[in-house]
Amino acid sequence: MDIVGPLIYCEGFRYIVTMVDRKTGWPEAYPVKDISAETVTEIMYSGWISRFGCPLHITTDQGSTFLSQLFTHLTRRMGINKFRTTAYHPQTNGLVER
Repeated sequence: MDIVGPLIYCEGFRYIVTMVDRKTGWPEAYPVKDISAETVTEIMYSGWISRFGCPLHITTDQGSTFLSQLFTHLTRRMGINKFRTTAYHPQTNGLVER
């Protein structure tokens, strides 16, 4: 899971939240207006979990959104093991960094 942006402002959206299923390679991209913990957590829940179920693991960078109490609470509540990539080493999360 990663966040792309800020991008050129388009219809109120400046960022894209990206997720890739590592087993199947299925990508998902969700345009968002901001990258607050509330927005990204809502996208994770309503965009991914409600459609595909809870992943066993999630890999993110060390962005403040992914380290927030709200996002951490969601992953703990859903039993998702959260892994963080090493700072300044995007290859660790290569599928979503592409």
